[in-house]
Amino acid sequence: MFSFLHLTKTLPFQVLRYRLFIDTQIYQPYSRFMYGAIAVFLLFSITDFLVLQHHGFIIIAARFTLAIVATLCLYFASRHHWRGLPLLEVGLFIGAGLIVQYSGIIALHIGNTNYQSGGILLMLYIGTFSRLSFSYSVIAIVGIALPYILYLHPELVRLSEAKEYNHYMIVLSTAVFCILGSYRRELETKTRFRESQQIRSQSIRLSAYSKRQKNLSETDALTQINNRHYLNLWVSQEEHLPSPFNLAFVMLDIDRFKQVNDNYGHDVGDKVIKQVASVLLANKPKGGQLIRYGGEEFLLIFPATNIKTLACDVESIRKKCSEITAQKNVLVTVSAGAYLANSQNDTILSAINYADKGLYQAKQSGRNKTVIPQLLDTP
Repeated sequence: MFSFLHLTKTLPFQVLRYRLFIDTQIYQPYSRFMYGAIAVFLLFSITDFLVLQHHGFIIIAARFTLAIVATLCLYFASRHHWRGLPLLEVGLFIGAGLIVQYSGIIALHIGNTNYQSGGILLMLYIGTFSRLSFSYSVIAIVGIALPYILYLHPELVRLSEAKEYNHYMIVLSTAVFCILGSYRRELETKTRFRESQQIRSQSIRLSAYSKRQKNLSETDALTQINNRHYLNLWVSQEEHLPSPFNLAFVMLDIDRFKQVNDNYGHDVGDKVIKQVASVLLANKPKGGQLIRYGGEEFLLIFPATNIKTLACDVESIRKKCSEITAQKNVLVTVSAGAYLANSQNDTILSAINYADKGLYQAKQSGRNKTVIPQLLDTP
């Protein structure tokens, strides 16, 4: 039951995708060749004039009318990507078939029994050059052949039975071969569609795999935040940007982390790192980036323009990290060093280095505090 529901959901999408493939990859690129078929159809007006003489004026007028209508419809349908173009082509083929069969009837009335092969040319075009689907091809071929079978064939049999039956078999054989040709064309089209879908599916899977690999290479396995490799890629991209940047670089380090590992084990140590990362991720300023710089050290980067505001923001984040209780009797404190950089005086790597120096000063002066060297240098 559930497999049937799955089929009913996916099948319509496959049908729509196949129709889109037919329109964009098969039919639209082919449609411009129809102008050539219209031109050939018009050229037979010369033969109509020579064979039918003054009786052919109505046929010539019908040819030109159909050619003009077909050209305009084809132009607008192609320009606006009208998906009813195959149906239009079927109508044009049937209309052309009626014209050529009617010219044969006129030829018979003036005593010419050798002017009934125009329909064969139309069917050959459908079986070879056209890109109509199998069902549309059958409709067009039947529409072309039916007037001949119903009207011309009985008249020609009365005039010359042996000759007409030979011509009749040629017409029917041509129709059958053209129908088979259109069927083979549709099978080839479906094969091409399946191959394109396989390539598309493989491309999607490859893209998803590449994205997963990229995420794995740029994401820290323990904390699920960006890692040092991501930072290296980001630095290489940002340093080539021409626009100036005003960014705060904040280095944070868990105080006495080695003692946590030694006294409580690495499982507790990992838990502390994950909790600190979670607090930093939840409290980082909008537009900021958080990176596990190494071990128990984190790098926070975010847009900032004012040193005093930066000091307040960093101290607030640092204090939230110091409120973590990973386990009873395990107190967590964090030290931070920050630096406000701009592209006119600093590079990204130098800004990170200045923030790291601030962190070193915070560690040396008692830990559990924030140091911004620029703020200390301000008189």
